[in-house]
Amino acid sequence: MGLRLAAVRSRAASLPGPGQVRALEAAALARPRKTVTPAEIRALAAESIASLHEVAGKLAELSALLGDEEAGEGRS
Repeated sequence: MGLRLAAVRSRAASLPGPGQVRALEAAALARPRKTVTPAEIRALAAESIASLHEVAGKLAELSALLGDEEAGEGRS
């Protein structure tokens, strides 16, 4: 379990920070944009929602792992 927690922490550390996110947003907004159809917007929204569900599941798993780790530390 410790290896899994270390892997989760490692992946979390590699996520972009707020400054990097703002820079990415600014770069995306600076590019000329094509017109997006309603169907494309719906498809992107569905994809984003699916990704958010995946992230929520991983956060729940991480929370459970952290809860188990803290409970184990309390038993020592």
